[in-house]
Amino acid sequence: MKSTQLKYIIPVFCLILIYACSQKNEHQNNASSKVYFDLKHLVQADIDSNNKLQKTEIKSITINGKSETKQLDKVDWQEEMQLLLECDINKTDWQNKFLVQNDSLLHRISYISLSSKIPIKKMILQFDSIQQEKIISIEIEKRIASVLFSNDQKIYYYPFHSFKINSTQKSFWMRDFNSEVEIKY
Repeated sequence: MKSTQLKYIIPVFCLILIYACSQKNEHQNNASSKVYFDLKHLVQADIDSNNKLQKTEIKSITINGKSETKQLDKVDWQEEMQLLLECDINKTDWQNKFLVQNDSLLHRISYISLSSKIPIKKMILQFDSIQQEKIISIEIEKRIASVLFSNDQKIYYYPFHSFKINSTQKSFWMRDFNSEVEIKY
């Protein structure tokens, strides 16, 4: 083999090796990306079930004590449950940023944020005491804040049944208000 051919083979071989290693690392990152509970998977299963069964919803909205309730026969479940999908704590940047507490006596697992930069402050999974793999409720505390604005949310999710969002919004330029949205299906 001539030295000029060798001059091209070595860099090409190195590039192939680097590419193969990066593909292996990418696969490992994807495989291990679900460090915490997979909320996204559960919510998507709920969305798919609601779409398949063509479920209707009863939506109750309360803003500063004034309530309104509507029954909706046609629902875009992907849009309706988007807020829950956004509460997934398995983001790559959030790995090792939650304290996990497992309370087997209460059939509960809690994820508590260790970073003030993460909007999901706490997620509590409540399991059925008899069917121990079945999740009966998920409570999420979320906070979005800046110098001029803050929004604190408590989300109560009952898979394949309902969810409720209690919000308190404070802003420098408008009146504070409280709201509650409850969706039953």
